[in-house]
Amino acid sequence: MEHPVDSTAEVRLTTEATRLTQSPPPVDEILINPCIDGDLFRWKAVLLPGPSSLFAGRHLPVDIDVPPTYPADRPRMRFTAPVYHPNISSCGNIDMDAALSRKYGPEQTTIETLLRSVMSLLDEPDVHDPARPEVAELYVLAPQDYRRKVRDGEYGSTA
Repeated sequence: MEHPVDSTAEVRLTTEATRLTQSPPPVDEILINPCIDGDLFRWKAVLLPGPSSLFAGRHLPVDIDVPPTYPADRPRMRFTAPVYHPNISSCGNIDMDAALSRKYGPEQTTIETLLRSVMSLLDEPDVHDPARPEVAELYVLAPQDYRRKVRDGEYGSTA
């Protein structure tokens, strides 16, 4: 059952989309495409991890579904390419609780800042409550094997 769209969500998303058009993040960090097919609540992004990241050189596409209750409720984000990581499910769902080192605060959080949190999570996973326990275990017990799997592209599958 769909929830009615809060006009606050429309205003906030329009403001964020306009701001991104006028002042986009550096193209070597994050590419954000708001309003897919004219839908204010569907966005796409590509994360481009920096040279110090284990994921350096990869283009990591993300689908963003914004709830009609945004910003009170945060968007759902999902990688559309395989990512081998403790806090990213095998089907690409991102554990946003792990990505946010602090509680979600709608007043100061934007889609861009959420994406930056996800980018940080890539190299600083939360292994205490993983989406993929076997990957968290490898990260903790055999970090060299974890790094090799990430570097060699052994990401697992997405569904």
